[in-house]
Amino acid sequence: MGDQYGQVVGESVVVWLLEEFDRSTGTFRCRHLLAGLPDAEVQSWLGLDRLDGDLYDVPDDRLMDVSRRYGIPVSPGEVEYLLSREATALAE
Repeated sequence: MGDQYGQVVGESVVVWLLEEFDRSTGTFRCRHLLAGLPDAEVQSWLGLDRLDGDLYDVPDDRLMDVSRRYGIPVSPGEVEYLLSREATALAE
């Protein structure tokens, strides 16, 4: 089950983010919401039977897919891209 942003799990909405991480400074530069991206699709991208964590490396071929699908400009030579999963409480 989900909404326009993510999957509803209990009292939370789980969303996926594309994180830009700069290894040279050890900081995250930017976060992009990947609205509507289901866990099953991420599992398929990563070749996993189940998701055991909340932070994953983005395969190069999938980074370009994410860029096109969500309109996010990417610069793979400059920063590392990670997928992160985050839960936020549902508003009442």
